[in-house]
Amino acid sequence: MSNEKTKKVALSEQQIMQMAQQEEAQLQNKQVLSERVSQLLNETITAKEILKEAKENKGKIMVSIGATVLIEAQITDNKTCKRALSDNSYKEDTIEETTKWLEKKEEQITKQLQTIQTELRGHQKNLTNYLSILKQIEAEKRKAIQNARQAPPTISK
Repeated sequence: MSNEKTKKVALSEQQIMQMAQQEEAQLQNKQVLSERVSQLLNETITAKEILKEAKENKGKIMVSIGATVLIEAQITDNKTCKRALSDNSYKEDTIEETTKWLEKKEEQITKQLQTIQTELRGHQKNLTNYLSILKQIEAEKRKAIQNARQAPPTISK
């Protein structure tokens, strides 16, 4: 037998509803964060692939300018590139070093995304549990109302 003591906590329907709303808000925040991190991961992978292509092809390259529009650009230097350190400063590095940096960044972002997705699943599970409890409460309320309507009236002295 286990010596663990279980503690019962009574929560009102209103408290459970508030907990469900908080869980839903956290779930939505994590979903937004997951989308942003996924976008960052895609940008990192794309940058890495373009750098590899630029290193191999000393000539023309197709560059996305956004809105599904590509332009053909001429590569004049396939050994170095610049990456932003902030809005107004850049670091010049070899394409090889920058590619390694992007690979490390990709690994970090992937781990971060996995953590976020695990947290998302936890929030989804919690929300599902809260909603299930609320449905049970509603079913019990309906049953109690139905039983009250069917019970014969009683006279008290």
